Amino acid sequence: MKRPTIGGSAGESASRAVGRARIEPFVAVAIFAAAAASVPTGPTLSAQTLGDQSSISPQPPVAAGSPAGIRAGHILVRFQAPPGQDVLDQLNAGFGARAVGTIAGIAVTHLQAPSERALALLRHLKSRPDVEFAEFDSVAQVLFVPNDPYYDSPYASSHYGSVSQWGLPAVSAPAAWDATLGDAAIVIAVVDTGVDCLHPDLNAKCAGQQSFVGTVRDGFGHGTHVAGIAAASTNNGLGVAGVCPNCRILSVKVLDDQGSGFISDVASGITYAADHGARVINMSLGGSGRSETLRSALQYAVAHNALPVCAMGNSGSSSNTPEPAYWYDCLSVIATQQNGARASFSNYGIKADVAAPGVAYLSTMPTFACTLTTTYGYYQNYDALSGTSMATPVMSGIAGLVLSKNPSLSPAQVKGLLMASAGDGVDWSADLAFGVANAATAVSAASHTDLIAPSPNLVTPGEGSTVSGLVAVQAAPTDDSSTVHQVDIVKDGTRFMQVLTGSSGGKGKGGATPWTLSWPSTSLFNGSAAVSAIAIDVFGNTSAPQSRSFSIVNQLVSQSWTAHVCWPSTPSCPNITPWLPVTTGVATEAATHLQGSVTYTFQQFIRISDFWVEVSSPGSAYYCGTDGTSVDCYPTVTLLPDPGRGRYSNYAGAQIDGISQKANAKEEADVHWTLTYPQ
Repeated sequence: MKRPTIGGSAGESASRAVGRARIEPFVAVAIFAAAAASVPTGPTLSAQTLGDQSSISPQPPVAAGSPAGIRAGHILVRFQAPPGQDVLDQLNAGFGARAVGTIAGIAVTHLQAPSERALALLRHLKSRPDVEFAEFDSVAQVLFVPNDPYYDSPYASSHYGSVSQWGLPAVSAPAAWDATLGDAAIVIAVVDTGVDCLHPDLNAKCAGQQSFVGTVRDGFGHGTHVAGIAAASTNNGLGVAGVCPNCRILSVKVLDDQGSGFISDVASGITYAADHGARVINMSLGGSGRSETLRSALQYAVAHNALPVCAMGNSGSSSNTPEPAYWYDCLSVIATQQNGARASFSNYGIKADVAAPGVAYLSTMPTFACTLTTTYGYYQNYDALSGTSMATPVMSGIAGLVLSKNPSLSPAQVKGLLMASAGDGVDWSADLAFGVANAATAVSAASHTDLIAPSPNLVTPGEGSTVSGLVAVQAAPTDDSSTVHQVDIVKDGTRFMQVLTGSSGGKGKGGATPWTLSWPSTSLFNGSAAVSAIAIDVFGNTSAPQSRSFSIVNQLVSQSWTAHVCWPSTPSCPNITPWLPVTTGVATEAATHLQGSVTYTFQQFIRISDFWVEVSSPGSAYYCGTDGTSVDCYPTVTLLPDPGRGRYSNYAGAQIDGISQKANAKEEADVHWTLTYPQ
């Protein structure tokens, strides 16, 4: 059952997802705010479109005995070797599980079992030595918030008044077109809701169509809009211009006509695109999971010469980046408004790489009725939408121009070059990352002879050192022939601290003054930490990772709670505790450790009982669950500093959910849980 206070007002929450982190023998579930939405939005991966700010309808539970965000009874698992029929037979006999599919290229098996056996099945799979990872499949849904004649002439849009294609000059696309209009050999995959390939501005551009959720028809409308931004036909006397006029589009439908889908379908769409010639994979979708399945699909894409370009999300947050933008393999995109400032709805922060126009962006719409036109009042053929969904295909189009100029570039080189050519070419900020993209600069830098990768030369923390509190992180990067642009510090597949750049030291050549930043070590829990430093030069050449291990020791703070709960919930005894504030004080961002236990004091006609404990910080929550009696987990959610004056930023809670044998089932329990965090 979903905690009702999650997913309330606009600008606060609109998505939920299943996280991967789990300490035996329980399951951990991450639930994050990813965008404000007036479409009733659900958990994880969803299109990142935004307009006006409306409230969110609460979501019904989608799996018995679990928070929202889980696809009932569906588990994704990767065995060390393909499972034999004997293994599948054992899982069927023990848990009623059956294999319903595989995800090509990444050896992930899709299992389905009765929903009431899901926690037990997942616990079993996580305990097996022949399993690399196992996780719930999670719900994916569009995060849409309604709110060439048209290249330089106003178009009367449905929601934004008269608009023109202001985004193209904002990223210097016309100047880039003097060097290249793109190449039909460069294919941009739009992994989305489908594309109307009969649209007059797109019918010559579609290289193919594939669907993992029914027909290829774009019944929602979002994918068609995204495709037009990236590569609509240009200079044809019709409609709008695409950023990469001659690039082609591969439509890969992974969200259905209501904008909903599942991580398993998104991962399948990514690997399909990589296997079918895409050099750029646009994902104007996002969700809150930390899915190893999705991470593996992104790694597969990069290994097969395709750059994932991903929306940062629409909740205006710096701390809850949705996946896939969360992962380092993506080029992660912030949305900007016409004055170059970050759009108020756009997520930002450490995971972000570049910024691009994403407000009132005019593009193609399906030529037939679809959800956006019939439910939300947008126009057929052409209209303007807002969101990081719109900023992302701008970057995909620029990536297409760069690859058209130099198709030998690797995904890492394209990503690095796009970052280095954005903004002023040096500075990174949480608000705009490296700044607004510059297509002309990127295309100009695409043809070069410098293929020598720089060296990151991480100085501190030292190998084997012990750190606490605020830590000075230093690097003295070098490059024999060009300037180093940045040094990223990566942990567990994601950038986890601010980017080191030349603005904090020398110019990145031999003997330069070390680049320095301060990092709060409380953002990781006490213990050993293993990170990698990666240097990138101005031409996108990327170093091999430099590994560094050190220990973190900070003072630990704990707070405990107890409660009596009942299932089914009654007015006097609910099954879910209120969100209870963490009052012990949070001064710096802090990692978390949750422990909990349950004692059932009464049970009648109960077949299975699930117990969950949870922690939340602004815009995000994390649930740890078990079908046993104790929980011990390290959530991926971090606590954020309290605002002071008796106000608190962070909360914790607990709940039980029963699965009945027959009518009149009920149970009561005493729950106890403890939150521990470093300071």
